[in-house]
Amino acid sequence: MNEASHASDESSIMRDIVNYEIEIGRLLADREKLTANLAKADQQREAWRENQLDLFRSDLSALSTAVLRLTEGQAQQFENIYRLLSQLILADKAGRRELEGLNQSLASSDAIAAAINQMVSGKQVERIKETAIKLKSGMAMNVVRGKAVFDKALDASNSEAVVLAENKDTGVHSFVFPLDKITATGLRGVALEVKPLNLRALRIRLQDEDGLENRAEVSVDLKSLRHSQVETTHGAGRRFVTLRSLEDGWVEVVLEASLGANDASTRCELIAIADVDKKSSQRAGTGRQAFALRKLAALQSDGLLPPEDLQKIDTAVARPAVALHEVRMPKQETARQKKREEFLASGAYHKLARLRNIHEGKRAFIIGNGPSINKQDLTLLSDEITFVTNWFVNHPNYAEIDPTYYAVSSHEMFGGWSHVDPKPNPDWLSVMLAKAGNSHKFFSFAFREMLINNGIFSSEECDFLLFDRPKYQVDQVGSINLDLTHPMDDGYTGIVTFCLPLAHFMGIKEIYLVGCDCDYGITSPDSPKSYFYDYSQHKTRTTSHEGLMRAWADDGPVFKTYEIVRDRFALDGIRIVNATEGGRLEVFPRQKFEDVVGAK
Repeated sequence: MNEASHASDESSIMRDIVNYEIEIGRLLADREKLTANLAKADQQREAWRENQLDLFRSDLSALSTAVLRLTEGQAQQFENIYRLLSQLILADKAGRRELEGLNQSLASSDAIAAAINQMVSGKQVERIKETAIKLKSGMAMNVVRGKAVFDKALDASNSEAVVLAENKDTGVHSFVFPLDKITATGLRGVALEVKPLNLRALRIRLQDEDGLENRAEVSVDLKSLRHSQVETTHGAGRRFVTLRSLEDGWVEVVLEASLGANDASTRCELIAIADVDKKSSQRAGTGRQAFALRKLAALQSDGLLPPEDLQKIDTAVARPAVALHEVRMPKQETARQKKREEFLASGAYHKLARLRNIHEGKRAFIIGNGPSINKQDLTLLSDEITFVTNWFVNHPNYAEIDPTYYAVSSHEMFGGWSHVDPKPNPDWLSVMLAKAGNSHKFFSFAFREMLINNGIFSSEECDFLLFDRPKYQVDQVGSINLDLTHPMDDGYTGIVTFCLPLAHFMGIKEIYLVGCDCDYGITSPDSPKSYFYDYSQHKTRTTSHEGLMRAWADDGPVFKTYEIVRDRFALDGIRIVNATEGGRLEVFPRQKFEDVVGAK
């Protein structure tokens, strides 16, 4: 072999050796990367296991508390029963009064049991939507013991992130974001994308603006993906936490948690903490940047899925009492949502909100238009809080009764559903303008522009509720909407559709129904419907004979609707009594009208 050939072979061998070393280096790098990924996966799996154990311990604690409270309640109930029995043996009148109270308690217990059964069985499936909070300079927020720094350099996608830069004071260091348009009733949690900077732990707190007693919170470790101290003051509420690593050190955190139901606005507080297991978030500040936030979205209830849509969903994969996400909205829900956005943007709800809890703890009378009120002296209610509806202005003693609130839920007063050119019925309007000047009025939002812009009523004497098609029937969805930021549910009567939700909103605790006969007295398709006034004065179209016979039959949906209302209001400690003279409504306990008005 000559020298040239020998040198060529050596060069070839050296190239092979170099290539092998490069390949080995690449394989080692891949192995190292794979090892790191496996370690990260192990860490996430271990964090998930620990998180599940934490939730299990938290759930076990909550269940133990619930059992203890139930035991205490049962003991108190037996004590009440024994006391009532002894009083009844003595034929004491107070015993009979307390027996009525016990019936109310039992009705409340039945309602609670039914609600728990619905949650456990997963039959109630709720649609959830994300409402994004845009992070930008000048946004509505509060920074506690620090300042907000807006920075695009932190996020590879060039979206703006906001950084909590702590000061060195001792105390809580946090961002507070108001969720003004989302009530405690409607809030279902929050979704974040956060990046730890000089602190790795974060406390997320949701609460209503009325006080600290209604809140949900959790501590999360943004490095290990561990969470701790999941707490909620709403014992029956959902509690679920998900943490997931994203690129460039960002972490997705989803806290699913319900608050106790009320109409207060809500807020989200993000607190920088030193350690995920610390019980207190108060400490000396670092003076440095604690964490960055690039996404904040509130999880908001968008209503229960209607029965026809429930059948389309594989409920086997849905967690009981937890929302189904990413459900495609049917056309009717899209239409409802659009109308709701218009309602909120108009300021109508903001104006209505001044009436929230205006009559807290008081009693009120809701007066129907049944013929039975001709047997009762309604002028005795002149000093009471009263609600009337639709054609009540026909009452001959309207001025003496002087109703506090006048609810006009019937679209027929303006020409019917979806009328292209709605106008108030002239006969009704002329009497309203002559008599009802003192009564504060409620109408469907669909007629706001027509009523106010045309000067028919002043904005000071009117408020508006969102009641329009597409709508839900109370008996079909099995619940009644009491959040007035959402569309009202149809209860077949203005008493349920408008008056009862308004009374609830105003904080009333005792409600007396008068003139709720639940009987139109119809015997044939041509027979006149029965009201307290002559049917010839009823100048608007009423439900068809077939519709009335179906809705108001002995087992009709009207009575199911009233049962749903009874159970729902009992959960909030609101007592509904039927003070109607006769009639067919036996869902509520009865009391004589004269006894009620004589017991102010």
